[in-house]
Amino acid sequence: MKPIYDEKFIIGLIKQDDWMMRALETAKKMNLPDWWLAAGFIRNKVWDSLHKYKARTTGGKIDVDFIYFEPLNLRPEVDKSLEIKLLKQMPEVPWSVSNQARMHLYTGEEPHFSSIDAVSKWPEISTCVAVKMDDWGNVVLGAPLGVEDVVKMVVRPNPRCERNPQVFKERMRQKDWQKRWPKVKVLL
Repeated sequence: MKPIYDEKFIIGLIKQDDWMMRALETAKKMNLPDWWLAAGFIRNKVWDSLHKYKARTTGGKIDVDFIYFEPLNLRPEVDKSLEIKLLKQMPEVPWSVSNQARMHLYTGEEPHFSSIDAVSKWPEISTCVAVKMDDWGNVVLGAPLGVEDVVKMVVRPNPRCERNPQVFKERMRQKDWQKRWPKVKVLL
């Protein structure tokens, strides 16, 4: 029987990974509004698994995108102070915190109305994934554009991203994901 690669598969990978579960628990303790761990935190785990890598992929700029949505405090220094707090709790994690209520000021896009709305507009579809832990300790996956691209290891531009295709092409050049994960297919 051929394995099924879907939301349950992704959640199962995360639940079996002690490091990821500790990161989720640490993030949850921050008690931030509409928080998620996003993008490469999930995508890299899925691609590592599908490539049958035993160890977590490292190297290059691999960070843990901790996003939240707080429209009443848009000061960037808040994110930096949150990163410091997270590093004190889990120093082995390369935290990158960003309030998605502020991101439109940098991208020139329309303001977002939630963290998942922001995720739905990231440059490539396979990166439009996020995960969090609910009040009962359940792992919750947010995939506004589905998980098909991430589990099929396809990278293509997100039509919802107002900054594409320039941003997509530059990211593909910088990320060079096919070097790390040779089975990944980039569709321009």
